[in-house]
Amino acid sequence: MKKRRKRFILLLLLIIFTLGLSNCSYFIPVTNSQVSQGTYSGDFYDYDEFSRLPIYISPTYSIDDVDEYNTVLMETKAHIIKANVAITSTITKNISYDTKSGSGFVFMEDDTHYYAITNHHVIDGEGRPTTYEVKTYEDSESQSASVILSSETLDLAVIKFEKNNRTEVEIINITQRLDYRFKSDELVFAIGNPLSLSNTVSFGIYEGITQIENVEFIVIRHSAEIYNGSSGGALVDVDGNLIGVNTWGINDGGTSFAIPNFVVYNFLVSNNIIE
Repeated sequence: MKKRRKRFILLLLLIIFTLGLSNCSYFIPVTNSQVSQGTYSGDFYDYDEFSRLPIYISPTYSIDDVDEYNTVLMETKAHIIKANVAITSTITKNISYDTKSGSGFVFMEDDTHYYAITNHHVIDGEGRPTTYEVKTYEDSESQSASVILSSETLDLAVIKFEKNNRTEVEIINITQRLDYRFKSDELVFAIGNPLSLSNTVSFGIYEGITQIENVEFIVIRHSAEIYNGSSGGALVDVDGNLIGVNTWGINDGGTSFAIPNFVVYNFLVSNNIIE
């Protein structure tokens, strides 16, 4: 009889505790397994197809006044800095935490949120509980973000974060350079947060399209320096239009690789992020 009563009391306490939780506000960290696994059509240009596309020509290319050209470059630099975000992923490992940082850029907004592109490896928590924070150009402190889509195969991800009272965030155009091949030796900008340095812009030239090991699509090779923390940052042309997403670099810092804009676009369209 006493055992039965004891079991009844334990059961009652369990019910009360469960009901109490349902009325509480509590936080469950987002885990990598809860992030939507992104799909893609695989309809990417190969080297021959890409080489037959028309070359993109910008009105900026024909500017012959040094001061006017310099003004364009400074405006582009200011624009991509305001589109850049620093991303911090905090991964729970038993009773300790690991953090890793990277970059991203805003490509879309709605009434309440901004949406940014980054690399999968920047947000990958390897199945462990992970929280995410972003910091824009105008933020004095990091603010929470969530991952809505990710693809390990493409090494791409989409995050979103609330607009709050931000007024200076700008959006990078991801479609202007679609269906054009890149101009040999054209000037490119890489924006990101390398080595914990915020909103760093480096200059270089587009060197060509190439294939690298374990990547199923052609990638961009360029000379704009990127380092640890640059991953996920935008690679843009002189007018600030997206060319690619900086993802890989060689240790000398002067040879860098980016995911092409057409792969990014395919990823977003395939997952109904954009039409």
